[in-house]
Amino acid sequence: MIDYSNTQISSLSVHFVGNKTNEQELFLSKKAIEIGDDVHDLLIKYFLSSFHSPEYFCFTGLDSNIIYEACRQIFESASAVHLQSIRIANQLYNCSLHPNIKDGELFVVYFPEIKVDHETTDAIGIFKCEVLDSFLKLHKNSDEYFIEGEEGINIEKLDKGCLIFNIESDKGYKAQIIDKNGRGGEANFWRNDFLQLEPLSDDFHHTKNYMGLTKAFVSGKLMEEFEVTKGDQAEYLNRSMDYFKRNDHFDEGKFAKQVFNDSAVIDSFKQYKSEYRQDAGVAIEDDFSISDTAVKNQSKIFKSIIKLDKNFHIYIHGSKDKLERGVEYDGRKFYKLYYEEEN
Repeated sequence: MIDYSNTQISSLSVHFVGNKTNEQELFLSKKAIEIGDDVHDLLIKYFLSSFHSPEYFCFTGLDSNIIYEACRQIFESASAVHLQSIRIANQLYNCSLHPNIKDGELFVVYFPEIKVDHETTDAIGIFKCEVLDSFLKLHKNSDEYFIEGEEGINIEKLDKGCLIFNIESDKGYKAQIIDKNGRGGEANFWRNDFLQLEPLSDDFHHTKNYMGLTKAFVSGKLMEEFEVTKGDQAEYLNRSMDYFKRNDHFDEGKFAKQVFNDSAVIDSFKQYKSEYRQDAGVAIEDDFSISDTAVKNQSKIFKSIIKLDKNFHIYIHGSKDKLERGVEYDGRKFYKLYYEEEN
């Protein structure tokens, strides 16, 4: 969790970065911007209010990562912000090779004394504005109003951003990212090509990755290899969620036994885990502390829903024993639901 209520902007540099492949310009400003009191709080809101995810990342390839090295120089001397912002802008320009990558203003900001997970530290913000909003501006003179249209930055919409905290520098720092406009072939350039970040190896990601693995298995390979109904599938998902909610520590052996309770299904799950780890390129641990935040975030993908044509959705929260499936004499399929109380 990030608390920016007491932080200030001590340095802000802005450059324009176009698309290199499309031969757009790279404009590098000569000095940092002086920020007036009337816009300081608006800038704080624009830059920081969107960062509320519990998910953290770290830099990779530290020996050759230009953004990591630029951040290291800034943390060593805050007076280096503008010089290193030019270095960062050049790197972004050199990475903007996909023809669909939008041009825009690049902001490099230094935030002293920002609080992350109850730890006070300094942070560097790297932000890119790609979309300008239209707005109306009213003017008045002595006897009438007149109106004109302008374009500007919507402080409620941060297109791309990265916050790097001065924590664990030898491991690639601790960072958060935002990318709201990445689509198609250019979707990964901000995180992978430009920043070169990977998920931090922590309990949040271990929990998230294992829950993603379980959901993928139950929704895919389990249905392909075994004769299971949608009700069976829903029960497996409910057992999985129940395990993560009721336990503080994850143990793969206990999890597999509690959720699947069948040696053939467990063997299939272990084989799928090996394939999933390689195909998805994610770390799948088998022993870790369960992150309550990750469980809460992932709970929405664990909703057990049976969709019947376009007419009905059945949400299953408990055992499938109260659900009966059958076929009428005329071939129509049905589900029979048993309940004790109507709310």
